[in-house]
Amino acid sequence: MTAPLSDLFCDGPALYTIPAGRPFLADLARPLIEAYRDDPLGLADVTIYLPNRRATRALASQFLELGSEAVLLPRLRALGDVDEEDLSIQDAPLSAEEALLPAAEGVERRLVLARLLRAAKEAQGGAVPSWPAALAGADELARLLDDFHTEDVPFSRLGALVTDDAVPQGAMHWQRSLDFLRVVTEAWPGWLAEQGRMEGAARRRALVDALTKSVGAHPPRGPVIVAGSLGTIPATARFMAQVASLPQGLVVLPGLDRELDERAWAQIEPPHPQALFKALLNNSFDGLERGAVEAWPGSPARPEEASRRAFLSLILRPAEATDDWFGRMRQFREHDDLGRATSGLRTAVARNEDEEASFISLLLRETLAEEGKTAILVTPDRTLARRVRMKLGAWGVRVDDSGGTPLGATYRGTFLRAVAHWLCDVSHPVHLCAVLKHQLCGMGRGKAEFAAMLRDLDRALRGLRPGPGWDGLRAALTARWARQVGSEDRLDAVLALIADLEAATAPFEQAASGEALVRALVEVATRLAATPEQEGEERLWRFEDGEALSLHLSQLLAAGPLLPDISRRGFGGFVDTALSGPVVRPRGGTHPRIAILGLLEARLQHADRIILGGLNEGVWPDDARSDPFLSRPMREALGLPSPEMIIGRSAHDFSQLAAAPEVFLTRAERAGRGPAKPSRWMVRFESFLKHTGEEVSSAPRLRTLIARRHGWDKAEPAPRVEPRPPAAARPRRLSISDITTLLRDPYAIYASKVLRLRALDPLDRPVDGGARGTFYHGLFEDYVRAHPERRGSDVPAILQELAGDAFDRQALPPHLRTLWRSQMALAFESFALLEDTVRADHAPAGIEVSGEWRFEVGGEEFILHGRADRIDRRAEDGAALILDYKTGTQVPTVAQAKTFNPQLSLTALMLREGAFADLGPMETYRVAYLESLPKERQTEVFKKNRSLADDELREELALVEERLRDLLCVFCDEATPYLCQPRPFMENSYGQYDHLARRGEWGAAGGEDG
Repeated sequence: MTAPLSDLFCDGPALYTIPAGRPFLADLARPLIEAYRDDPLGLADVTIYLPNRRATRALASQFLELGSEAVLLPRLRALGDVDEEDLSIQDAPLSAEEALLPAAEGVERRLVLARLLRAAKEAQGGAVPSWPAALAGADELARLLDDFHTEDVPFSRLGALVTDDAVPQGAMHWQRSLDFLRVVTEAWPGWLAEQGRMEGAARRRALVDALTKSVGAHPPRGPVIVAGSLGTIPATARFMAQVASLPQGLVVLPGLDRELDERAWAQIEPPHPQALFKALLNNSFDGLERGAVEAWPGSPARPEEASRRAFLSLILRPAEATDDWFGRMRQFREHDDLGRATSGLRTAVARNEDEEASFISLLLRETLAEEGKTAILVTPDRTLARRVRMKLGAWGVRVDDSGGTPLGATYRGTFLRAVAHWLCDVSHPVHLCAVLKHQLCGMGRGKAEFAAMLRDLDRALRGLRPGPGWDGLRAALTARWARQVGSEDRLDAVLALIADLEAATAPFEQAASGEALVRALVEVATRLAATPEQEGEERLWRFEDGEALSLHLSQLLAAGPLLPDISRRGFGGFVDTALSGPVVRPRGGTHPRIAILGLLEARLQHADRIILGGLNEGVWPDDARSDPFLSRPMREALGLPSPEMIIGRSAHDFSQLAAAPEVFLTRAERAGRGPAKPSRWMVRFESFLKHTGEEVSSAPRLRTLIARRHGWDKAEPAPRVEPRPPAAARPRRLSISDITTLLRDPYAIYASKVLRLRALDPLDRPVDGGARGTFYHGLFEDYVRAHPERRGSDVPAILQELAGDAFDRQALPPHLRTLWRSQMALAFESFALLEDTVRADHAPAGIEVSGEWRFEVGGEEFILHGRADRIDRRAEDGAALILDYKTGTQVPTVAQAKTFNPQLSLTALMLREGAFADLGPMETYRVAYLESLPKERQTEVFKKNRSLADDELREELALVEERLRDLLCVFCDEATPYLCQPRPFMENSYGQYDHLARRGEWGAAGGEDG
């Protein structure tokens, strides 16, 4: 060993630090390479412990990059993944008596904890959670158990909490939580003992403790270095203390602030980035003074880096020591040059989350334009990371995302989840289409043939949900095919596809246990994935996601007896939860110069450009994670990490990375649908700069570049559309409702009648107000047709009997039948009152009757057609009473009808002109809207504000006819445009064709001027 490295060891604890912002691993490697330059083989005697495997790989790269010639690398070990091999290296492996049991982890542990959780809830007399909820609860319970083992907290302390002040008197829910935890913490160790297993966290702690004991009892021949660890885990802190006391041992801390004044150091609390080092020195190094920690010789002192660190230290100063903030800032500006401190430090505040992702992807893409330059995005926000990854993919850049993709969200994971949900309800149109339209689904058919079938099937499935089961699906397809698809010759091919699907699901229908359901899912998915060219197994289990899926399902099936006996209806939720744990990471093919890292993976990493994304409260730092089992005082009483300590680790990560030479801090002003609160560190940073005049925002530049890329900087809002089709193309046949539309939104008439565009029904259309109106209209029609001469003896009872047939006619689901029956009493009483009032001197003349009125306007023939709910004839003079059933929440008034919807007046005009052929010409003496679903008991039928009669009606009919002819005459003129929502007082909030008219664009530009 050469002298330079020998000088680093001392009699007391040998502690060093590499300042924040420095390339930690490069600085760590540089003195070691120099020390062994004359003895390259000697470097192999050095053992270096780092926090994780990513850091070990990066340090190995630094040795290879910085070394001028071939050398043997040191032994690099990850403290987060210590195993028995590390003990063998120290020549002190565990004896047979000390050998550790295998760990209980992964699927098996999750399923057992879920079973124990359900059993404990049942023992307490509470509601037993569903299996998806139990699995989610098992994940929370597993985290709590890991905390106990990692922090060396025995379960026996739970009993002491019952009388502890941490449990407030009267807080029965916390008492029940403690009782629940005691059940689990007794049953879980019992299961481990029966199976010959131990907790994974306990095993890792035991290995680190064994390594600590081994290193102390048998010091290695060569130097031992612990570098980059924060010492927040007790076992790791003990190991660091042991290594620092070795004759050839030392510890290198990342980013200890040696320049912070003593007053501020004394005021440090857990949320501060230096709090973890203060605790480490006090607890593991017997109160060692901070001054005893030396600067690592491989880190050169540079003024600009020192200025940045001083600036960040001032910004993150403990709250109790901020009374002299502004004085210190003034001194900083006078002596340290604020411009130098903020050089290379930029912010980019986006308007929303998508724009933030665009900013970051552009900053990463810019880096690639410079030869050899590297960049990393560091963020705890997985959604932001996925957005950035997708946007980089648009440039053809595949980026290494350390967080990976949840197994259930991968290409093959989404297919398996879709199949699981569909198997729960095979006739559900959304779930069926999700399976068939997935690119992995082939059904053994050619691509073109299968695509044509899917188009037809999609059209036929739109509308209300088919009846349950395969029979309900076939019945719906057969009934709708001619109307919605039109080509009968293709129906047989689709029904054959349905038959194949039914045959493929046979294993699932026969499954009788949780294990059998999972096996059946695999079998069904494999059959569905087959194509004429490839077997289903080959397509389903290939690449990273397929292999990960295969491994995870194999683990599930290996734990067969532990799998729950779940119902078929709940199977989809179970699969969602079961696939939510593992993540899939790319193995290669990613760009070598950019990466996306989480906070843990980013520790000790360095790049030429560092982007810190998602700097909002609740993201970075994360909200203090609520423990569903223990309150904050209870956790503190037990000695478990507090939320403030977790925030302190995030603060340290931020301060380490923000001190780098080129850093961008990004956040979004809005998250989801609401405003986002900036991170506390971002607030401090911006508050200081606001009073200095320093401009550090890159948002305007990035926004301009994005606009140029998409051409937004040259784009102008579309003008208001004014289509003027020729007279021959203008519609001459309109319905009564079309007249209303022509008044409100002429463009909708142009799109539907001239362009002949129709909106497709959604899949699984909900049973909305239209379906309810159809139900009651049909029910009232059935009653009147059954009693044409006189009123029935008991109207509500008769309607109740007829309701069953009406339900069956519309194939309404059972839950809606129950709900609607509970609402029928007032509706039937209201209809009975109508019958009592009208049948005394009226007789039904037309029920749901259709008519057509032909007339001329400006030499052109027009046809107005419509349908009347009910027309009664008065016995006295044969005059007509026109009634319209309204089942919506708001029944229109006469004033509203005159302005917006002259429906009944137009019906009366048609009746007068003999448009209803079976009735002949009739004069109307009254029109009325009826509230068919009242919220309270009705005392009168013809309310004044919803009815027009006699002279007032005659005046209204004359006015409506004149306006109708004027309206149609105007739209006969080729110069008249079909405008979109031209009258603000009549417009809809959103019309069916507004997107085609680009209303949002010209409306936002001031085009809605009435």
